[in-house]
Amino acid sequence: MTTGIFPPDIGGPATYVPIMAEALTARGVSVTVLTLSPDGLLYERGYPFPVVRIPRRSLGVRRTVQVIARIARLARHHDLLFAPGLPVEAALAAALVGKPYVLKVVGDLAWERAVVQGRTSDDIETFQSRRYGPWTEAHRWSQRWAARRAARVVVPSAYLRRIVRGWGVAERKIEVIPNIAPTGTGSAPVRGANARTGTDGSQRFKVVTVARLVPWKGVEQVIRGLAAMDGVELFIVGDGPDRSRLEALAGAHQCHARFLGQVPRREVLAILRTADIFVLNSAYEGHPHVVLEAMAFGVPVVARAAGGTPELVQDRETGLLLQSGTASEIAAAVSEILQDPDLRERLGQAGQASVAAFSLECIADRTWQVLADVLAASQGGGSRVQHGGGDECRTMDSNRLGRRSEGSRW
Repeated sequence: MTTGIFPPDIGGPATYVPIMAEALTARGVSVTVLTLSPDGLLYERGYPFPVVRIPRRSLGVRRTVQVIARIARLARHHDLLFAPGLPVEAALAAALVGKPYVLKVVGDLAWERAVVQGRTSDDIETFQSRRYGPWTEAHRWSQRWAARRAARVVVPSAYLRRIVRGWGVAERKIEVIPNIAPTGTGSAPVRGANARTGTDGSQRFKVVTVARLVPWKGVEQVIRGLAAMDGVELFIVGDGPDRSRLEALAGAHQCHARFLGQVPRREVLAILRTADIFVLNSAYEGHPHVVLEAMAFGVPVVARAAGGTPELVQDRETGLLLQSGTASEIAAAVSEILQDPDLRERLGQAGQASVAAFSLECIADRTWQVLADVLAASQGGGSRVQHGGGDECRTMDSNRLGRRSEGSRW
């Protein structure tokens, strides 16, 4: 498995990869994870599978060549590549050693990079059809090339299936498998004075957002919306290039905000568990892990109706959906929940009940189906799984898929 981020990093792939790697290992698969790391090249054994780390400090072509070469060396001793990250590097390495590969696409990396680098202010939908400068076009072409060459492409939402289909990937190769809800979250969120003690000792409602601090995450409007609200403290978990600007904005608007930076996932879960409301104002999400996590704790969710988020949150049933994500809309939604304890309780309970469909066992089984199918096809066994997505957990036939087969190595 290849990924650009892995614990102690935070983010969707850093959450998904260790959980899925462990689940596949439990199914008798020999898994090795390759990731980028700020700590240098390490061979880590703290997990039930080996983790190979390549230093993130290497830049440009040198790092890319190093990553491709390392993936290729590992792939020679494995049957299949599964790439939740580093898609182009994984595709090139797979081509070098003649091994099949499966991609997991959680977003448009070319668009994200173009926005962060200031090359475009277009939203992700506009980006799909417009032309840009040579660097952006090169990144977009390589991303789409890697997706088209993959044996299968796993996406976490129907929204992303449509995006990937627009890249020229055949419908039959795309599988919709949602992200995983956390387990062991308990029956109810923690409430009370200890969960709502402000930085000055006063008692405030705790509103949490977890996001990379980049423009499309909409944290600026969350700050502006909550600044005028009494009795509320905003906890901002995450880091990114916009942090200094957002800290200055919070100070200028006298918003009671704590910038917690990047923290380990266990701390993120602890923060979510004590929240009164979770807010995600992102203009784009594929299928946000953090919404699943908040809902699993029974925390009422306020989220922007963008990307794959509406596939998780049903407006006024399992949360409140924002249509535009303006400061005033955020303030109104948060105020409504805080002023109506019955609504807060109902949304929290309904959200918690809804995440049962995203259990680890269900999602791991569906992922195993896809990987086993690709492996069987590469060995001349033909296609064994009906593809094209769907939101129900399929019934498994362990013997047919060779669930415990020896020698499966990814």
